Amino acid sequence: MAFLRRLLSFFASFIPTKSSQNSPREVRSDEPIVRYIIDSKHFHKPTHVVKPDAFLPNGDPPTTSVFRVDGLSSDDVWGIGHRIANKRSRTLKARADFDTRALMGTPLKLDADDDPPRHANIIGWPLEKSDRLQLALEIAEKSSLLVVP
Repeated sequence: MAFLRRLLSFFASFIPTKSSQNSPREVRSDEPIVRYIIDSKHFHKPTHVVKPDAFLPNGDPPTTSVFRVDGLSSDDVWGIGHRIANKRSRTLKARADFDTRALMGTPLKLDADDDPPRHANIIGWPLEKSDRLQLALEIAEKSSLLVVP
């Protein structure tokens, strides 16, 4: 009987749940957002501070990957982070929680592409590295650090 329960649990993990459903394309002005952190250099655990480097963009055009977590339980939010880290063969260390108001008054916007579900990119980064760092610092200051329990 225990074998059947484990087997059922295994197959149930492939069934879409509320946490994996797509979010609306339109982003609210007060929507909760999470940046998953897989590098210990991107936060300071003793002071619960998110470092600006956690938000610096990558790629061309430069983007910062984040997730929309409105309506999810804390366990579901952590679950997304663990799945993302596992796909990269990395370990989730922490997350930075903020809301879209952190981007107000900046050239930055959220592009909700839902690939994977609930994913978005912070776009609109300036060309100058110093300007990017300043914007990353502003977002980091408006973020809350949660270390993996």
